[in-house]
Amino acid sequence: MSLTGDVKNFLIQRGADFVGIAPVDRFDDAPEGHHPAYFLPEAKSVIVFGIHYPNSLIKKAVTEKISFFEYGVYAYKITTILMETMNFNLSRYLDSKDYLAFPFVCSHPVKEAKFEASLSHIHAAYAAGLGEIGWSGLFITPQYGNRVRLISMATSAELEPDPLYDGPELCN
Repeated sequence: MSLTGDVKNFLIQRGADFVGIAPVDRFDDAPEGHHPAYFLPEAKSVIVFGIHYPNSLIKKAVTEKISFFEYGVYAYKITTILMETMNFNLSRYLDSKDYLAFPFVCSHPVKEAKFEASLSHIHAAYAAGLGEIGWSGLFITPQYGNRVRLISMATSAELEPDPLYDGPELCN
């Protein structure tokens, strides 16, 4: 199996629901300080993966009027721990293959309840062909809609890129 296949299997086996690969040149229009090469000059690929929020918990929160805030905090904490652990372990795996890796953290709260990351996981997911950006600014996948959490990693490994999403319009 190819390194690209190995990377995708590595993440799926550890809980990722979807994985995409973008070549670093798809980020050429990124704002200053947010291009993957800003963090890893040797970057050739960006790996993006995600987890979908369980539908049953969202339905229960809506139908039984459970605090969405309470559910959201739970889901946010659990997915952050899981995804950052997966990203860290993937960086160690790539390191063992003599590739450099820069795992970006999940978006995290900062001043004034804004969320930001060094690299836009939403734009990275788009560049990796995982779906599209909706009118709301949220990322939308064909499988899970906008009920997803994303994380990314830059690597010096030249992985096989996925094509940009070309399916049915997800947000109209």
